[in-house]
Amino acid sequence: MLFLGAALVLPTLNPGLAWIMFLVPMAVFIVLAENEKNRNCIGMIILVALIAATVKGEITSACFGLAMIPAGVTIKVGLEKKYSPTSTATRMFIVMAVSWFIMGIGIAMLSGRNVYGLLLGNLQEAMKASLDLFQNTKDLDPGQLQEIRTTAAAIKKILPQVLPGVIFASLVGSTMLNLVLGQWLLQKRRPELVIWPPFSSWKAPEPLVFAVILAGFGLLMPLSGLRPVAIGVLLSLNVIYFYQGLAILTRLFEYWHTPVGLRAIVYGLMVLQAYGIIFLSFTGIIDVWADFRGKLERMDRDKNSSDIKENPEE
Repeated sequence: MLFLGAALVLPTLNPGLAWIMFLVPMAVFIVLAENEKNRNCIGMIILVALIAATVKGEITSACFGLAMIPAGVTIKVGLEKKYSPTSTATRMFIVMAVSWFIMGIGIAMLSGRNVYGLLLGNLQEAMKASLDLFQNTKDLDPGQLQEIRTTAAAIKKILPQVLPGVIFASLVGSTMLNLVLGQWLLQKRRPELVIWPPFSSWKAPEPLVFAVILAGFGLLMPLSGLRPVAIGVLLSLNVIYFYQGLAILTRLFEYWHTPVGLRAIVYGLMVLQAYGIIFLSFTGIIDVWADFRGKLERMDRDKNSSDIKENPEE
């Protein structure tokens, strides 16, 4: 309950904490799963968030946080109706996308500003400010400055093409993150309510791998209108297969009985390093054919069979 309040109120007081709002669905799910009567408390938290946003003039931040609440309710509905994790994630993604769309329309009507154009403009201004900072730095030689200018110009050129894909991938990533964390917290707090298999056994639908192949071909096609779509699909599928790779890593930890502390260190290194994210995503894709966890299960069965043969009396 306290975390939900913090996730909705703190970003309106300090915009630097806006990332917390991506965890609102998980917080809503846990609050509702623990006690259905907490709906009234959620209403009070929403009221406090709106008051704080009005006082601070951060209505946009408040709207974004409030738009995440229906996704948390969707997880709770999936638990009650015993939907599969993949089915729940799909419903959650649709609800979140619709909520964001309605939020964008609402903000545009209230402020007279296009949300997408505003986001693109803010990113371009941030890039310009960063470039000016580098240009005013005396520690860089002319060659390095020219490379930075060239890179900034290239990013500015492709940003309008990439941004829709980044937004789409953010939706997918937020969906997966909240579902995984929600199940993990529910297992810790109310294990009797958990109906889904452990995250370590989660696997993306196998036909998605063909979407990766098609998107890769689309990226290579000399069609300017097709490229943004291909980029968006690849970024989103990269997120999905990253979580499949993470599930494989979790299964390996379980198989090796890895201590919790060491698991946390490895998780942190994998998530914070770009190479770790790429490695886990690639592992998730390869798992479609390699079936790493299936091999571990067969190794377990062979080991148990050999133990029974060696100790028949037991």
